[in-house]
Amino acid sequence: MTAIAQTPDGYLWIGTYNGLARFDGVQFVDFDPFNTPELKNARVDGLFVDAQGTLWINTHDGSMTSWRNGVLTHEWQGGQVSAVFSRSNLIFFALLRGQLVCRTGSSEEQPQWQSIPLAGPTAGTLFRQDTAGVIWYATRDGALERIIGTNSEPVSSATYLNGERVNCLTSDGAGRIWVGTEKRLLLWRSDHFEDQTPTNGEAVVNTSFIACTASNGCWVLADGKVRKCVGRQWVAEANWWEDLGQVNPTFLGAYEDGDGGVWFRNYGRGLFHAKPDGTTQRISAADGLPDDRVGCWFQDHEGNLWVADAPDLARPSNGRRR
Repeated sequence: MTAIAQTPDGYLWIGTYNGLARFDGVQFVDFDPFNTPELKNARVDGLFVDAQGTLWINTHDGSMTSWRNGVLTHEWQGGQVSAVFSRSNLIFFALLRGQLVCRTGSSEEQPQWQSIPLAGPTAGTLFRQDTAGVIWYATRDGALERIIGTNSEPVSSATYLNGERVNCLTSDGAGRIWVGTEKRLLLWRSDHFEDQTPTNGEAVVNTSFIACTASNGCWVLADGKVRKCVGRQWVAEANWWEDLGQVNPTFLGAYEDGDGGVWFRNYGRGLFHAKPDGTTQRISAADGLPDDRVGCWFQDHEGNLWVADAPDLARPSNGRRR
């Protein structure tokens, strides 16, 4: 399994190395290049649902195929996509190689595609969107930028960040932008950054990964520790972090479940569950996962967490596989 998504009509879509499957809760319907010419390649690398409910299918040849109103349409071929963002009649595609591509026009119009000029080299994992629809990204040299319209503007001035290098950024459930720098944990407040660095720990926090929770707290990887921060206080620390092995934060995955817990994965090490009360547990093949190589996950409309590892699909619920 390579990707999982759910469209507003309730269908669960699963990408595999051999095509696309649609699950209605009872049975699967398969799509591949043989029965669906709009899919140009059998291997599905990514599935994304935009704000209008359109499903975007990214296949291994770099094609993007849309599922809209029950119709599949091959729309574009340009690269591997890591995220899709929507704003009015604009749809942005963040590419893994660090480019941003914009599709303009409604579903009834002939779309136009354009590449958005960026301030510097970045990666597809370093784009986020806020509640106003503005797209933010960090460059590889630590600068922070945002897309206004289709133009990039800097946010890394002395006024905002005091010249600090940005290591990571994310958005929470309310669409607020969080930034981790070489010194602090910051939250964007309309026109300025508010310092969220906990006061019950070290004064300088070199933050490299942030995973926000529904309770307005966040789990933070900084200085070799994973801790939960709520209201500028460290309130919990993950005691299993050393089990993750060597971690590249760029490829570390985190997913919040409907209960406010956060699931972490480092490919090849299974799952790590941080519960809302701060307690943590590791779930591996020894606990029922078909494999420790977790590639993607998704929580459906009923609250079930679906986990796809290299060969299989599992469904843990409340920390247990069902």
